[in-house]
Amino acid sequence: MARLRRAGVEVVAGVLEQAARRLNAPFWKAMRFRMPLVVAKVGQSLDGKIATAHGESRWITSPAARRLAHRWRSRADAILIGVNTVLRDDPLLTVRGVPRRAGWPLKVIVDSRLRTPLRARCLSAQSPAPTLIATTVRAGRKREAFKQQGAEILALPPRRGRVPLRRLCRLLARRDVQSVLIEGGGEVLAGAFAERLVDRIVFFVAPLLIGGRLSPGSLGGAGASRLAHAIRLADLTVEKVGPDLCVEARVVYPRR
Repeated sequence: MARLRRAGVEVVAGVLEQAARRLNAPFWKAMRFRMPLVVAKVGQSLDGKIATAHGESRWITSPAARRLAHRWRSRADAILIGVNTVLRDDPLLTVRGVPRRAGWPLKVIVDSRLRTPLRARCLSAQSPAPTLIATTVRAGRKREAFKQQGAEILALPPRRGRVPLRRLCRLLARRDVQSVLIEGGGEVLAGAFAERLVDRIVFFVAPLLIGGRLSPGSLGGAGASRLAHAIRLADLTVEKVGPDLCVEARVVYPRR
């Protein structure tokens, strides 16, 4: 810029800088830190529940919110869920209703004990994108069975008995995965926050109250012991999507 100015060329810097940074955020993070940009997407009731005490979760949010959620899926290189979501909801993990890239997004299942059923819908022909199951156990005979279903098994050394999410994200980055959309459940999401992996959140909040001590919330884990240790949100925006609210924000972690 200095050379251009010395040559008499007018130079204006910072034009749409924030919009450009946001547009290129996955590439920027992948190139600088060798880690994907991680977005946590949650559909919940106003009181923070993602299912009833009996496990019913379809559908908390409206069709309009779900259409927007599929747009978020279409932008991601990978969708990451925990095995409990597979067992409870049996999702397809496909992009529907919006244009998508062939073979993307990669489906990533965090499954410490390899409990994913071979008949899970995300492993079927209805869900053609590749599947990666991250586990902490040796697959043995199961590996071949999952391979026949088109799923790859990735065995990682456990971290406190669970799949090490930071290491998993580093391995995903080596596979050119620059953005990951975490869709739950609460324990996987809590683990990602605990490892300080989540960069942004997108919460779809439905105007209903589920209540109940046994109804799962959007965030599991131990939680913050003090408010000073709580995770803060910055640059927060709120948009009405049908009857629901879409809350989007940047995640700010407390000082260690």
